[in-house]
Amino acid sequence: MVGAMLRAVPAKAQSVQSTRLTESLTFPTPPAYKYRALDDSARDADYWQQVGINAFLLGDYHNALVAYNKAVDLSVDHVPEMLEQRSWIHYRIGNLRPAINDIQEAARLHWIGQNYDRYHNARETALFMHNQVTLSRM
Repeated sequence: MVGAMLRAVPAKAQSVQSTRLTESLTFPTPPAYKYRALDDSARDADYWQQVGINAFLLGDYHNALVAYNKAVDLSVDHVPEMLEQRSWIHYRIGNLRPAINDIQEAARLHWIGQNYDRYHNARETALFMHNQVTLSRM
């Protein structure tokens, strides 16, 4: 009798409606990022700083570093904020020594400019980065 009951139970059927729903859904393809070399025609430090910020936010650390190198080279007095930002790009790439050098130079410039809050912030950042170097050697 149990065998007869099992044969009487219909097999589980997939819902036609749910199959149609998944077949009709199309998901947009995200745009592909295409590497492009930076245009070297602009000669303004602020412009290159903005290019560096935009590249960094997109995760394009190579172009961010290139842009920040140009921004620092073009700035008259090596603006400490540019050095701080470039140090984070170096840190993100894994170049810890250049990152520490940039943040220490930024701290020195903040001290000279009597911007003591920024000086202490830069010194704390330098200590953090230095600790990362120490941890990476363990």
